[in-house]
Amino acid sequence: MEVTEGGTSRFTFDFPQFIVEKILARLPFPQILEVRRLSKQWCSMFADRRQVVHVSRKLKVDPQVLRDSSFFQSEIASVSSTWPTYFPCEATTFGFIGFELSSNRWKEFALHPWLPSDRDATGVLRLRVLEGPLLCRVWTCGSSERISASDFTLKVQIANVVTGSWLDVTSPEQIPFDHGRLPCAVHLIRGGCPNYKILLLYNCCKMGVRLVCTIQLYASELRSWQLFRQETNMPQKYSESSSPSTFSLEHSAIHNKCLYGLFSENHTGKFTLVRFCIGTQSWTLRHFSFGNIERNGNALLHFSPSSLGLMVPGFSCYPLGYDIRSIDINIDTLEGNSGNTDVSEVHSCRNPVSVEVLQGFVHQNFAYHYGYDVTLEQYTFWVYDIQENTWNILPCATTSRHGTWDWISSAFAPGLDPFAAV
Repeated sequence: MEVTEGGTSRFTFDFPQFIVEKILARLPFPQILEVRRLSKQWCSMFADRRQVVHVSRKLKVDPQVLRDSSFFQSEIASVSSTWPTYFPCEATTFGFIGFELSSNRWKEFALHPWLPSDRDATGVLRLRVLEGPLLCRVWTCGSSERISASDFTLKVQIANVVTGSWLDVTSPEQIPFDHGRLPCAVHLIRGGCPNYKILLLYNCCKMGVRLVCTIQLYASELRSWQLFRQETNMPQKYSESSSPSTFSLEHSAIHNKCLYGLFSENHTGKFTLVRFCIGTQSWTLRHFSFGNIERNGNALLHFSPSSLGLMVPGFSCYPLGYDIRSIDINIDTLEGNSGNTDVSEVHSCRNPVSVEVLQGFVHQNFAYHYGYDVTLEQYTFWVYDIQENTWNILPCATTSRHGTWDWISSAFAPGLDPFAAV
């Protein structure tokens, strides 16, 4: 029994440790309670300065150390490192299917029951991205029957799949559509808790006949959008016998607080690489050509400490042979004024089977290519090891809706703050 300052009493009871461990073992994410405790401890410390002394005595650390948020960041990071990571992930009607990297198998993990599902979205849902516990979903406002080569307003939803909280916002500018497909990339950047940024990258020129790179940036701390534009300096020449060039977004990625976008001209080997520094809000553009190749899927970007890599998938034999041609670009050469960049092939690696690629994306040092495997006669993932220059195959997800475009090109790993506010 415990006697409080007011003279009242209350009973307290501590569960034996072995019972607590059994309870935690039955939870899908047992680390969630420990991270929750640390998160609440951290937040209460900043809400009430008197808590600093109390917490510092309990943890046996200097109060000044506690005032530095990096102390709690390291504690939470240590606990959060044991959260399972899923990649790739597929959106389904109930939540997600993800490939758990530690167990090397597919698992189902549902959205929070309070979170609106994809079925609740009006219009046509097109894009999803996971960053830590946060899910960003983008869809068109309006009926799917109206989708055509026109402009449409986008609705953006940011949600926490652990807590079930969400926020709906509308993009400030309409985005051009191309034959019913959304030529737009969405990125979610986690800053210091609880801040985040949403970036939409696209070519705002109708029909894509010119390249006008545009970024819509939403900052959570400001609850507002910013618009950034950069037009390329490539004059287009037209003639009666040749069709005009069209520029389409192939791939994009975040690296060292910069957003990189790769646009191709007529889906050939002519590329424009765009870099937008989020901190300075400055642009860099580079144009280069990488031979005349018959394409099979989008080109993909990947990064090493000193270089930017470009993987160009193409046909190696008729009709569906598939190979990877890789090049490296020195990141330092991207500084300065816009201009041409010389590139050279690093290596080529052919897929041992014939595959028709529908979608591709990069995670860590691996490139994932989703498509129809002619040899196995099924949809599957072929994984290209960038460092080892080799191919592997993922086991099939038996519950997957094969043949759809619902794969998410980012991983689910709750990270430092699984209870991040939206």
